[in-house]
Amino acid sequence: MADLARELGLHDARTVHRYLNHSRIPRPAVMRRIVELSGGKVTPSDFYGAPCKARRA
Repeated sequence: MADLARELGLHDARTVHRYLNHSRIPRPAVMRRIVELSGGKVTPSDFYGAPCKARRA
């Protein structure tokens, strides 16, 4: 996850973990980078379609 965090320009690999477990939604610039790095396999709707734990609290 540390490598992916670096590729996304993030300082903390825990942020990637939060994206993966749906407790955080990436900011638009990071989301664009995720789409680019995944070749379009991951899209913004992949994040918005999952329930966000942080928003349920």
